[in-house]
Amino acid sequence: MTVNNVNVLITGASGLLGRQILTYFENAELHSKYPVDDIEKFKFNCLGLCHSRAKANLRPIDLNNFEQVDKLIDEFKPNVIIHSAAVKRVESVESDYDGAVRLNRDVTGYLAKVAAQLGILFIYISTDYIFDGTNPPYKIDSQTNPLNKYGKSKLLGEEVTKEASENHCIVRVPILYGFTEPNNYGESAINVLIENVRKGSPIKIDHQQTRFPTHCIDVSRFLARLVIKYYQENGTQPNPVRGVFHCSGLESFTKYEISCIMADAYGLSKEFMQPDLTSDFTLRPKNAQLDTSETYKFLTYQPVMLFKPSIKECLENFV
Repeated sequence: MTVNNVNVLITGASGLLGRQILTYFENAELHSKYPVDDIEKFKFNCLGLCHSRAKANLRPIDLNNFEQVDKLIDEFKPNVIIHSAAVKRVESVESDYDGAVRLNRDVTGYLAKVAAQLGILFIYISTDYIFDGTNPPYKIDSQTNPLNKYGKSKLLGEEVTKEASENHCIVRVPILYGFTEPNNYGESAINVLIENVRKGSPIKIDHQQTRFPTHCIDVSRFLARLVIKYYQENGTQPNPVRGVFHCSGLESFTKYEISCIMADAYGLSKEFMQPDLTSDFTLRPKNAQLDTSETYKFLTYQPVMLFKPSIKECLENFV
């Protein structure tokens, strides 16, 4: 069997999603445990980039330093760039929009242009927050209308990606969860809910906004399948693996329901938690469900991580 060797450069590889992408792509055991079609025909040689939280298997770099970026790309010679680095917290972007735009738009635009010049497949990780949540489910060509500056900055990233080249993939994802670093469950807006559950203090928790929590393993599987499909279609001109794709878990919950699931998983009390039906949706969409039907059919892909058993596994070290 012929094995395709693919060099994959991953930005934001110290973060929740980037770390899982790097781990999944490099680990043949995970390919067997969480397979996607034809992954056995590929070997991914990965380099993970980080700004902070540097570790032995990551290369620290300031993505705003384009000279450093050029040097690294010339050295590693990637076939694929997966750009998951971003300013993600809604409140952080609201307080420093200019800083967020530098990473979410300007760095994205530069990487997309370099990738276009060198014939590299560029994959940009975007968000469901580019939609206002008033008319779900959202197809890949649905009208965008971000409610907050985070969504606006990520939409700017989509626009500069499209301007750079047709040889790109924009992958929109919803709220993510997964295996966080020790004592850092705040990496995920899902995992962090365990904090309220453990405290046992009276609290109201949103029971209006519909979320579609998606495991980072499923996003990593999706990205692997996207890259595989791209190489399988390389003889087709133009390659059909380009444009916008939606990746999302299929189960929906409110934050209150998620908190109750966590409590049930560990036999903790739910009596102190009250559903909050007075949420303000000026900054966050009420239901930004991504329509994945077209994407999943094209890639012959389905998510495999069911939320209840998966979130229990992710939180075992914190309870």
